[in-house]
Amino acid sequence: MSDERPIDPACLIWRGKVLVRSAEDPEPIEVSGRAFAPAAPLVAVATAAGGVTAYLLEAPDEASAAAALVGVAPDAVFSDVMIELGRWDAPARYKIVRAIAIERWSNRYRFCPACGYALGWSNDSVAKVCANPLRMHRHFPRLDPAIIVLVTDGERVLLGRAARWPPGWYSTLAGFVEPGETLEATIRREVFEEAGITVSATRYFGSESWPFPRSLMLGFFAQAQTSEIARRDAELEDARWFDAAQLRELQLHMKLTRPFFDTIARRLIDTWLAERAAP
Repeated sequence: MSDERPIDPACLIWRGKVLVRSAEDPEPIEVSGRAFAPAAPLVAVATAAGGVTAYLLEAPDEASAAAALVGVAPDAVFSDVMIELGRWDAPARYKIVRAIAIERWSNRYRFCPACGYALGWSNDSVAKVCANPLRMHRHFPRLDPAIIVLVTDGERVLLGRAARWPPGWYSTLAGFVEPGETLEATIRREVFEEAGITVSATRYFGSESWPFPRSLMLGFFAQAQTSEIARRDAELEDARWFDAAQLRELQLHMKLTRPFFDTIARRLIDTWLAERAAP
């Protein structure tokens, strides 16, 4: 990690958003670190080999961010990555997600949690070091593990919706792993807390980096032992069972609303539907 201005072209991240060509053409722009105002608070995210994969613009507000964009096309805008993520191929997606995860961590880690001194970027790794003259503390980006699970009774799947989601949207249940828990214990607890359903056997599906704010999502299928839904906390506005026909109708509605909203939740649902259709 370095605050120098290398010439490598790379995407630009600011406050969890990526710089794209325009609102109508949300293709990430690759810019050089030397294309910005001299005082722009720019940080290069480098690989072990020294190449730059992304730049972080650590501007405090939109006006400061705009003032830093010297020489960038006038139509360029910062776009919400969560919505546009599915547009990009795997290499571009990896770079953007990694950069946003580091940027989100950096925003939280401005002062050393061990001694309170100001933190600055390390020059030899993706890390921050404090300015303490007596004992320098080194801090690396942290991830919060979380489970995301598609619960099924064999013929139906259990989905829930949060009040903040678009109308008609339902998705798989998810939650953070608490201290001392196994992943299996987290699945049982989260499903019971959110929907009152008891689950037994679980099957691992895959993982996905989800830097909103800084999670690693671990995907599972789980077998329901009970069927009566009883929401036990305020996490969800609603929860219900969907059979295969209802689920396909829901998927069509959601993909028409946000066709590029590609997530591990959609892949869990698509996999279950494909397995149901297999001979």
